[in-house]
This record gives sequence, C-alpha cells and structure tokens, in this order.
Amino acid sequence: MDGLAASSPRSYIILISPKKDDHLWWDVLNHRGFDVLIRPLREEHVLRMIDTAILSLSPVASCS
Repeated sequence: MDGLAASSPRSYIILISPKKDDHLWWDVLNHRGFDVLIRPLREEHVLRMIDTAILSLSPVASCS
C-alpha cells in the first residue's frame, strides 16, 4: 500500500476484501487509504464510496 500511495499522492486507495476485518481497515487508513469495501459488493455501496472519495478530493471540500 505504501508504494501505491507514493505513486499517486492525490489518489485514494479503496480496498476490496472478502470479509470485514478491523485490522485491515486500520492498516488501509494508516497507509493513506480511503476505505475497505466488503464482498459481495453492492452497487449502492460502491457508488457511494466513489462519490465520497471524489468529493473529498475536490478543492471545495478541502476549503470547508
């Protein structure tokens, strides 16, 4: 994850996991990741996560 985060500092990492794992979630956040989605994926969760990540990247979000 460090290599991924370093290769594109403005990107957010969204990891997909087969099960809920709080340690994995904390590891993702500690490596500048955004969140962990649990399989099976549900379209509404994926779209909400992508929308949230995009909004947090926008200059307007960082000004508030």
